[in-house]
Amino acid sequence: MAIFLKELIKIALNRYSNRTYSQEGEDLLLGRLFEGKPPGFFVDVGAHHPVRFSNTYRLYRSGWRGLCIDANPVNMRLFEKIRPRDICVTTGVSDTAGYMTYYEFNDGALNTFSQSRAMELKEHTPFQLTRKTEVPVARLEDLLIRHVPEGLPIDLLSVDIEGFDYQVLASNNWERHAPRVIVVEDHEMNLEEPFKSRIHTLLRSKGYSLYSKLYASSVYLRIGSTT
Repeated sequence: MAIFLKELIKIALNRYSNRTYSQEGEDLLLGRLFEGKPPGFFVDVGAHHPVRFSNTYRLYRSGWRGLCIDANPVNMRLFEKIRPRDICVTTGVSDTAGYMTYYEFNDGALNTFSQSRAMELKEHTPFQLTRKTEVPVARLEDLLIRHVPEGLPIDLLSVDIEGFDYQVLASNNWERHAPRVIVVEDHEMNLEEPFKSRIHTLLRSKGYSLYSKLYASSVYLRIGSTT
């Protein structure tokens, strides 16, 4: 009877839950991929928030650290307070450095540099476009050279910037920085015809294989990597 009582208490207290902070449970999958490995280093592009919808917060809680990049300065100040081990950089990311229009919504998770994505969200969702600003953007290659300690391997690259994800990946120097695992939002991905996705074609050409597909995110492993 005591055993059953203990089990009932555990169930009532939700002790068997496996908490996720990601939007689609990406961090649970990452936890399995990196299970038994020592804490590593991640790069989170379009980091959005230190906890909400974060693919990296669960890893951070287990001892990881990384480079978090977002164009919203308010979000980056939150990162500095809540995740002090991380390197926080306030900028947009694109395949060409300069300035771009940043479309901001009343839910910051939808902010984007893609005009077409912004118009789609504005016209077909209840979310409101609140303002447009010109913000600096940099190539991922340059940001990694500048902020990732030389010789430190990148275990995870997470990219989620609402329809501008291909441009982020296209701006990387894959010979210099080839993350072991990539999580990327890809609205073009169709498992029956994966090569219709520009992101899939690019990552396959860089030595990655598709490992898993969630609702919007695709997970890739570097071929030959044991994570």
